[in-house]
Amino acid sequence: AACDAAVAKLEARGARVVPIEIPELALLRTAHLVTITSEMHAALQRHFKHHRGALGLDTRLNLALAGRLLAADYAQAQRVRQAFFDRFLDLFQACDVVLTPTTGRTAPVIHPGALKAGESNLAVTEQIMRFAPIGNLVGLPALSVPCGYDDEGLPVGLQIMGPAWSEGRLLRVGAAVEADAPGHAPSVHHRLLPQP
Repeated sequence: AACDAAVAKLEARGARVVPIEIPELALLRTAHLVTITSEMHAALQRHFKHHRGALGLDTRLNLALAGRLLAADYAQAQRVRQAFFDRFLDLFQACDVVLTPTTGRTAPVIHPGALKAGESNLAVTEQIMRFAPIGNLVGLPALSVPCGYDDEGLPVGLQIMGPAWSEGRLLRVGAAVEADAPGHAPSVHHRLLPQP
């Protein structure tokens, strides 16, 4: 609801909104997972073998799973990456930005045991990461801005993606979204910078 309200406010400011579908989003997420876990495994493999206990359970699980991937899996993920890159090049011929929720759900409750041992809940991770991997995998600039709150008062973000070198446009759209967004801090909030 918060993302829909933010889009409606952009439309009221004069933006022309065209609904789109991103087909095979699950395939993109799988390609992203194979890519990042393969690269993580390659970068941390030496440390994983000798310092396993220093890593959180969730990290150890991801590294163990990544160790089972084949070079053919990584190569296929890169073919999927290129196909999505080409789709987005075509898409940005017809639109200036793509708007999605930043995450597929608001923040889950962190169970006390997870603070010590880490947590690996792949179903929740998949829900959270529903839209975020797009820009990362395809190499598009993307910006996430707060746009409101859910029914429980948790913050909701709007992701704004654009073609290469469109960062200025993304910042302008993001500033417009933030200007119209409710401005109170969520119930759990830690201020890092002093207020003027």
